[in-house]
Amino acid sequence: MNKEVLKKMREVEDILLEDMKRKEVEIPRGQTAVLRPVQLEKAKVFVDLMRIEVNLKEEPEEPEPAAAPEEPSTLEDKEIICQKVAEMLRFTRAGEKIKTIEYRVDPFMETEYAVIIWGHGEKQTVNITADSGVAIIKDICKAIS
Repeated sequence: MNKEVLKKMREVEDILLEDMKRKEVEIPRGQTAVLRPVQLEKAKVFVDLMRIEVNLKEEPEEPEPAAAPEEPSTLEDKEIICQKVAEMLRFTRAGEKIKTIEYRVDPFMETEYAVIIWGHGEKQTVNITADSGVAIIKDICKAIS
């Protein structure tokens, strides 16, 4: 990539210099010149390429480090959502007898469930397949009300 960028820079520099020579543009010291839009665009490209060249010289290319394995997000972790909903619902009349809410997956049916386990041992299953975090909370609340 370095060679390609440098090659393009040189080409743009040559084109810009030739264009300025043909037009006989002279910029006296300490004075700025007014460039036509085409010349201005060429100059902008040249400046951008010069910045790239400076960055390439200052920062030698290093091989990219191997990507770290992604850690699961706790933001939509259905197991944690089920646990926290159980904690919250214990503070209500409808959910005061909830022992726990477990998150389960049936790999054969490709289905996800929240299993509400009541204090007296009864289990209530709520289908939460493809639910978002908020939808899980709503489905569990509907099931116990």
